[in-house]
Amino acid sequence: METHRPLKGIEVGDIGPKFGFNNKDNGYLMFDKVRVPRRNLLMRYIKVDKQGAVSLEGDPKIAYSVMLYTRL
Repeated sequence: METHRPLKGIEVGDIGPKFGFNNKDNGYLMFDKVRVPRRNLLMRYIKVDKQGAVSLEGDPKIAYSVMLYTRL
């Protein structure tokens, strides 16, 4: 906590400038053999049950159309 460096198995980085959107800063986060408790997962649109099975919530076409509308 004192150094704010990532823990073992966690990699963070900067993707770099985006073409035409230099004011937006995007990065990435990678986990390698790191267990994240289910209560800490952001499961608004995708659910993970206790056995590890993944299921989509809602209609992916609606989510895609919202993304397109936002980007326009």
